[in-house]
Amino acid sequence: MGPRPAISGGSGQQTSAVRQAIDVASLCGWMSNQAAVHAYLGRSFSNGIRQDQIAARQFGFGQSNPTYLLTISAQSSSSTHQLVLRRKPSKVAHKSAHALDREYAVLSALAKHNTSCPPDKDVPV
Repeated sequence: MGPRPAISGGSGQQTSAVRQAIDVASLCGWMSNQAAVHAYLGRSFSNGIRQDQIAARQFGFGQSNPTYLLTISAQSSSSTHQLVLRRKPSKVAHKSAHALDREYAVLSALAKHNTSCPPDKDVPV
């Protein structure tokens, strides 16, 4: 699969500077150990992902669960990919209020049955 088109469009897709910090070093380590991320990014990132390859912006929506647009660029080629990252907020009022594991389960189940999305646009959950 080649690079995905840039995310653009309506006001819900606008991004700004990161308002709720993310630990990019830890994120790089985690992403470098995920088979699905490697499959999505391809050979340009076979040696892992470094901090200097990630640019993060934050979406204007998703305040309950902060949502980020990650642009990952390979230095050895012109390959660029965009991923969306959601995480729990720093302060959680109730344990089940921000259940990203539940959100992941629903998205994974839907992805198995999404026949309307062309294979070259399919994004792993």
